[in-house]
Amino acid sequence: MDFSSADLAATAAALLRDGGPRTLSELAAALADRGFGDRTQIEAAIELDDALSDPVVTELRDGRYVALDAVLDGRVFAHRLTAEEIAANAVELFDVLLPALVVQAHSPISVAVPGFHDDMLASRSLTDKPWAQFGVVILPEDVLASRKAGDLVALTVRHGEVTVEQLGDEAIAGTVGAWASAISARAPESDVYLELDLLEALVADPQLARDRCAPLSEQLVEAGFARAGNRLIRTDVAPAAREAEQETAASGWFGKTFGLDEFSARAATRFLAVLVSWSPENDDDHMLEADLDEYFEDPAALTPLATPAVAQLVVDEALLRLGIGPREVTQAAEQLLRRGPRVTRAVAHWMIGRAELARGDVHEAERRYRLASSENPGFAPASEGLATFASMRGETTTGLLLLERTATGTQHPMYPFLQHFKPVEHPELGRNDRCWCGSGRKYKVCHLGEGRAALEHRAVWLYAKAGLVMDQPRWQRLSAEVDQTDDNVRLVADVVLFDGGAFDDFVEHWAWMLPEDERDLAQRWLGAALVMGVLEEVRPGDGFTIRDPSNGTTTRVMDRTVGDDVGVGETVLVRPLPVCGQWHNYLGLHRVPDGGHDAVRALLDAPELSPQALRRVLGDSDR
Repeated sequence: MDFSSADLAATAAALLRDGGPRTLSELAAALADRGFGDRTQIEAAIELDDALSDPVVTELRDGRYVALDAVLDGRVFAHRLTAEEIAANAVELFDVLLPALVVQAHSPISVAVPGFHDDMLASRSLTDKPWAQFGVVILPEDVLASRKAGDLVALTVRHGEVTVEQLGDEAIAGTVGAWASAISARAPESDVYLELDLLEALVADPQLARDRCAPLSEQLVEAGFARAGNRLIRTDVAPAAREAEQETAASGWFGKTFGLDEFSARAATRFLAVLVSWSPENDDDHMLEADLDEYFEDPAALTPLATPAVAQLVVDEALLRLGIGPREVTQAAEQLLRRGPRVTRAVAHWMIGRAELARGDVHEAERRYRLASSENPGFAPASEGLATFASMRGETTTGLLLLERTATGTQHPMYPFLQHFKPVEHPELGRNDRCWCGSGRKYKVCHLGEGRAALEHRAVWLYAKAGLVMDQPRWQRLSAEVDQTDDNVRLVADVVLFDGGAFDDFVEHWAWMLPEDERDLAQRWLGAALVMGVLEEVRPGDGFTIRDPSNGTTTRVMDRTVGDDVGVGETVLVRPLPVCGQWHNYLGLHRVPDGGHDAVRALLDAPELSPQALRRVLGDSDR
């Protein structure tokens, strides 16, 4: 079932209009009853944003869904005009934000937001107007021609259509004012977000905003709020108190989301606040120093950062999810070294190492990991990082010793390779005997503890080493766009690696660490192409022979993972890589359904191969 179908979204909107708010399970059950498939799958599709494409369907913070046009039907949202608005036939968005959300494409009214509708704003000479920077509602030409500054207009939703109404000069103090008063009376736990708080109030009170009343912005000022974009800040709460409340709310959310205790969550959010405050746009060094003094006022409060799970969570949150740059992570970690408790020195060095890896400086990253390990030999992230460097060099004994220090070492992606390629001892040789490899050197300084398998066997390890670069933010964001349960996730990762530029990154920054023969092999893999061909022969446990249908040439490929679940005549995607005079495939075999051949060929022939486009084509073909 295609859960992104317009029919499903339209049916969901109709259910919400007729029946009011519904929870996710209630909505999914109703859609399943109407023939849209399995309820559990519908729920998953809605949660992943693969369904409900109709913009009027909105999720509330309590998890219920509503039809926005139904909630707003008959509500009145007033606005007091200025001379500039009259001249431009446009209205600032703040007072009329909610009805503006349901403006239809065919309506004579339109909404323009800077960064999205710059041409529309320019057509009304609004590009540089401060009052238009939050966004405006563009009205038909001359609709405000007869109005004067200070007059009231209102946007009203009626049967799904947004209309502009002229109001008298004076408005009645109506029920939106009651909403503003209620917000003001709340305990000052947090700032208010206009569209969320007002929408939830409208859902809770069917009578709210149904009469002529003063504009929302004016009522909120009287109720003790000031505007900051679309956010409302209480003016009757001291800034320090408000910041403390925000920190408490943020750490509470962080702890609940990631399963941290209160102390750890507060330390994590405080350090993330340091990262955010260290913005490239912040040129006020004195203000920044003052902020840092505040953040590090109680160094002991940052002690939980020394816990590996908390440290890794903070860095992942910063680099991968919040998009904070490596430079800011490095600067904040340097402050942690200077101002933090002694116990966090290891984590500070490790954080800098992670940031340097993200910047491509592998030398400095390794140095920082060694410093972290010297500060605390038991700090697992540093040991695992050093094990990665040992793996790159092929130092199996060192890598295994480092991983065996940690409780999670066996889960490291290099662990099975280190185990498989660990040295085979030669008990017949003494430490001072000539090495078995023929180098002429003594066994103890040559291959004692470091016996190396043939390159033909280690090539699969090289492929896995290259895959480690995918942990860096740039490449992980590309891979993160793909559902990890997708059958083609391995193919997408391979396309990001070889066609997206990650393998070039690996060769540029990591190849110097590889054994010489692996370094040379990596150079020969640059530019290796993804190939679509027809299976001419299948050799389970050994490989296959593939034919290129465009020219009839055949290629014998080694692949020990091939089973008897594929057959001759099937069209597959593979990536043959040269290894010691043979072709090897480490990607696996990925079937191309009959209906997808032309689309996949077009993607392969394109100047750049998009992993997301390839996944979509294969997914559409499967359906």
